[in-house]
Amino acid sequence: MALFTQLFASARVSLKRLWAPRTSSPDFTVALGQWLLVEGALTFNQLKYVCGYARSSWVRSALLLAADAKSQSDDVKRLLSRVAVIDQIADPAIAGAVMSGRCGERPLVSVSQMRRQAALVLKEFGLVRRAGGRVCGVNSSLSMLIGQAVSFNWRSFFGKTYRHAERQLVSCRGYANTDATAWVQGLDVFNDWLLDALFRHEPTLGGYSLGNIGACTGSPSNAIKVKFPHVLALVTEVHNQRYRSDLAHPKVKATQRPTGRIPFKFIVKTKRLVAKAIGELVNAGLV
Repeated sequence: MALFTQLFASARVSLKRLWAPRTSSPDFTVALGQWLLVEGALTFNQLKYVCGYARSSWVRSALLLAADAKSQSDDVKRLLSRVAVIDQIADPAIAGAVMSGRCGERPLVSVSQMRRQAALVLKEFGLVRRAGGRVCGVNSSLSMLIGQAVSFNWRSFFGKTYRHAERQLVSCRGYANTDATAWVQGLDVFNDWLLDALFRHEPTLGGYSLGNIGACTGSPSNAIKVKFPHVLALVTEVHNQRYRSDLAHPKVKATQRPTGRIPFKFIVKTKRLVAKAIGELVNAGLV
């Protein structure tokens, strides 16, 4: 028995060294994670990372379900479910809601921040009264694009043009993983609505004419350069890239070379620019 215990302890240490969810395959991460969970070999921070931030939504879902076993304390489940219910993919959000429901406690997250499917599950458990009203398409689209949950008051920011901006960004979202050229075209229009709203909120930036985004990107005022450099960087990069798109022009005006398809890597770049621009609007108290 003593020899078996020693061998088991040695195996536990060896297997724990293999824990690398950032680089291991999803199948291996789930198989190893399930065993380590049962043995209590993962720290809370390791659990929180893999259940809340692993690249694969299947990994997040599978290990949330594994963490829901009796071997995990209710305190750990509460903390994990709080992260899970705001997941932008339905399966892990639902798994987190079920975990919370079994604990009999609502996660300390507002319903508006939760994935709607998670809120519906919690409603069935009697932990929330309502599963939330109409989903904000701007928030849901941005959350998917930048890889983290956002919940801001875009209706107030866009005002009368909110529905136009929302429809435009939801349409853009469909191209984010498929067509970089269409993505640039669509995002350029959304940025037009964005600048229109921004200039209405910030009169010190000067005047803005909807549909004439080039006047801002081509000759930006010192005020927008100083106050909103990340917003300016986003709209300028996208608008300049549009000139290279074969959906917009036959030739690049500056070089007279034929236009073409936009490389997919530009989507990755603009997602980073979008995240920084949002941060700037938040810091300015506009959303």
